[in-house]
Amino acid sequence: MKKWKYLLYHKNNFILKKSNIILLFYQKQSWQNKLLIKRLKKLIIHLRFNTIFGESSSDIVRFLRISSSDFVWFYCRSKAKEIELKPIIMHYFKTITLKNSAICTLRNADECDGAAVLDVFLLTHRQTDFLLSYADENTFTAEDESRYLKAKTESPDEIEILAEIDGKVIGTAGFEKIGGHCKVKHRADFGIGIDENFWDLGVGSALTAACIECAKKAGYKQLELQCVAENKKALDLYKKFGFVEFGRNPLGFNSRNSGFQELVYMRKELN
Repeated sequence: MKKWKYLLYHKNNFILKKSNIILLFYQKQSWQNKLLIKRLKKLIIHLRFNTIFGESSSDIVRFLRISSSDFVWFYCRSKAKEIELKPIIMHYFKTITLKNSAICTLRNADECDGAAVLDVFLLTHRQTDFLLSYADENTFTAEDESRYLKAKTESPDEIEILAEIDGKVIGTAGFEKIGGHCKVKHRADFGIGIDENFWDLGVGSALTAACIECAKKAGYKQLELQCVAENKKALDLYKKFGFVEFGRNPLGFNSRNSGFQELVYMRKELN
């Protein structure tokens, strides 16, 4: 019991398994209240088997004395026999209308998207000189990309989100942890790439907003990025979302085309 209580204090998302019941919930600050933990234990004891609670289950919300905004959903009927706590994978799905009236879907890039994501990665790295590498430096195969995306899909604190129109992937964005050491667990690195044929339509804003939302859910306190100083559009986008500059490296990149490129280091505190 101490184990899951400790994790309850230090994670944002959980699956709590008890007998044949799975409880899936999202932690906000209120979950750190000791009284609420006692209510949760009592709830586990009194829940009846073979019960399904849908989204915004009013009975459980009232029982725990929390607002519905603190609660995501409960799903039941598990075969688990013991209390077990596991992190929930990052998940995102949203449909938006772009400035040209096209319908764009934002969702997790998964294993099946390996070839399509690799194609757009190589395309964007041919279109601009503002990214870290060149397309001809890539060593990933479609199979490698699929394995990479599978790991992201199964991760509780990293994600890769793609944007697609009519089934065509037009861009990706994501974040990954800076490192696993205790002192840097609160920091994540953000990256984004979009087919230039779909610039200025709102895709970049949507992907950036999606990653910020997911990074908050993952429990990060700071999202970081680096951007070539000449990339004014990208800098304006990041500033719009609250990223602030905290340093520069005049010799950050050494471009084949233009020589040294200055890098701007930016960060956003996540509240």
